[in-house]
Amino acid sequence: MTQPDKEKYSDQFGRSVRALSDYIGLGLQIAVSFAFFVLLGYWADGKLGTSPLFLLVRAAPRTPSRPSLPNRR
Repeated sequence: MTQPDKEKYSDQFGRSVRALSDYIGLGLQIAVSFAFFVLLGYWADGKLGTSPLFLLVRAAPRTPSRPSLPNRR
């Protein structure tokens, strides 16, 4: 392999890592926040003696029960 080829592949690898860094960061943020709330629920269950109650409540996704729709008249 010649030196220019080596630099070309190194540059392509760097560009692909930079392109994926936003998605890796987003995935890591979702995973860490999910783990935080699961551990918080596990800790609350241990303190209050309620086995899976707070673990399930904290692990549940935070979505509205009914999506907001625009008012139509």
